[in-house]
Amino acid sequence: MIAVESLTVVYPGRPPRRALQDLTLRIPPGVTLVRGPAGAGKSTLLRVLATLLVPDRGQVRYPWPECGPWGDMGPWHLPRLRTRIGYVPQDGRLDLSLTVEGGLEYLAALRGAPGEAVAALLARWELWPVRKRRLRELSAGELRRWLLAQSQLAAPDLWVLDEPSQGLDAPGMVTLRRELTGYLQAARSGRAVYAVVATHDDRLDDLATATVWLDGGRLRLDGPPGEGRPG
Repeated sequence: MIAVESLTVVYPGRPPRRALQDLTLRIPPGVTLVRGPAGAGKSTLLRVLATLLVPDRGQVRYPWPECGPWGDMGPWHLPRLRTRIGYVPQDGRLDLSLTVEGGLEYLAALRGAPGEAVAALLARWELWPVRKRRLRELSAGELRRWLLAQSQLAAPDLWVLDEPSQGLDAPGMVTLRRELTGYLQAARSGRAVYAVVATHDDRLDDLATATVWLDGGRLRLDGPPGEGRPG
């Protein structure tokens, strides 16, 4: 389990905005969908899970003994923790002058990913035919596929996805479902692997091990009427 304990995140402003409010939950291995209205705290939770945002209070405890909790501990364990995490934001900021292949090769070297990972991901996400194109030359669907591909360079044990199907084309949706199914099957076989997905897309519902409903930065225990309960 990934244990989220009393997470509070406050964004500055007049007045300050509490994006997460004393949030406590358990995330089981497999695929967890995070749902809720705009402003519910979904993206904030994902950024904390991905170690990109330090909470004002609380912590996240991961199931890997060599990695300490994220939140109120020092940064000593952060590099090794991040090798286990892949993250796709809702809106990525990219150097669009890079080529599809060159961008993956650069990130692979940066993250210490094996050299063969690039070719495998180009094939898996059907990007091989456009590998020499610059990112600015891709269609919206191809660019979204590239963002998803780069997040898998290190074969992450925790795959954190913020609205991954937004702007995704049909080939990408097929691959996304296949990859999430892989996490589901690995978890069922006893591996501590996790995909946490903030999404409004009901095409992923059948892959969910659990569903977490957020509203106003808090856990909503009932969920919308007729749409299930949080896991």
